Amino acid sequence: MIKIDDERLDNESVIYWSQRFQDGRTPGGEIRWRVPVRCGSCGQMREISSKWARAQVFTGLCDACARLEIAGNAPILKTCTQCGQTFHVRPSRSGQKFCSRQCMAASFRTGKIVMCANCEKEIYRPINQLERPKSGLYFCSPQCLNEYAATTQGHQALKPDARQRYDEMLQGENVECAFCGKSVYKPNSQLEKSKSGLFFCSPQCVGKHRDTRQARECAQCGKVIYRADWQIKGREKLYCSVKCRSASVKEYWRTIPRKERQPVNKKYLLEETPFCELCSLNEPDILEIHHKDRNPQNNAAGNLMVVCPNCHTHIHLKDKRRKWER
Repeated sequence: MIKIDDERLDNESVIYWSQRFQDGRTPGGEIRWRVPVRCGSCGQMREISSKWARAQVFTGLCDACARLEIAGNAPILKTCTQCGQTFHVRPSRSGQKFCSRQCMAASFRTGKIVMCANCEKEIYRPINQLERPKSGLYFCSPQCLNEYAATTQGHQALKPDARQRYDEMLQGENVECAFCGKSVYKPNSQLEKSKSGLFFCSPQCVGKHRDTRQARECAQCGKVIYRADWQIKGREKLYCSVKCRSASVKEYWRTIPRKERQPVNKKYLLEETPFCELCSLNEPDILEIHHKDRNPQNNAAGNLMVVCPNCHTHIHLKDKRRKWER
């Protein structure tokens, strides 16, 4: 007997008999039918033979879930306590109550959705904020609060102390921004508190006014850069990047003849003296540069000496022995 209606098994697997389709014929000439099946554990869809779907041992589970069920790790079907949808979890997470993090976060929201009194926008307010306003009015932003308070209905709804503060806020005058010159309104309370007498239209103008940096040009590429006074003090040239500084140094050394360079180029010194100045060892590949005053930054011609690794080590060992003897 051919089944037409979809069949739901005990483990929530579904056999969609209404969507069965032909898949060729057998060698004996019979029509081969296939039917879609949804796994009741993981929800995976697959197509199987209709003969296997009608077998008594068929459970509807996919191969992976069937192996887990045999091993005792089959997923457990649970219902989300927030949205009511069903989901599967591993036995190790049998205590899970929610299907997603969104449902878990929604369960912690103990407040309710209210409507803004000015723009009628839906906003969420927790319990501790629902008890604060005695008027029962809620606003989504300070802009909506000010717009509502400017109306006659909103002004009457304010509490006496709030109404007094709002009226004082309206008593002020327009002043000029100390940086950009834009006209900006300031209430009398802010005009009285100001010690410097300077007013600004935005935090950006405040930061630009406090910025003491000066405009300078890069000595290499001519790009305009801004540097503070402590960055300019004691420096003849300023550069916008390390790349420009390196290029300027290279151009400087190219203008000076190689033999007249000061400090001395170490590579040039090794080419001019291809032997150790202490033991006369003639092995240019292993020679090193020794600084007589022990300062590696001092590359003056009279402070450098070509030595071999053995003599170099011997010199520094003498220094250590003198320290130990002290």
